[in-house]
Amino acid sequence: MAVGSLTQEIPSLNGLGLMLLGLLLGMAGVVAVRRQA
Repeated sequence: MAVGSLTQEIPSLNGLGLMLLGLLLGMAGVVAVRRQA
């Protein structure tokens, strides 16, 4: 619940944080697929 409290304290960075996490997860997924292929 620590992450939830942080996002509530800093709502302006919530959207940016989610976008950055999404980009990192997407890049990690692409790299994993390329390594498997």
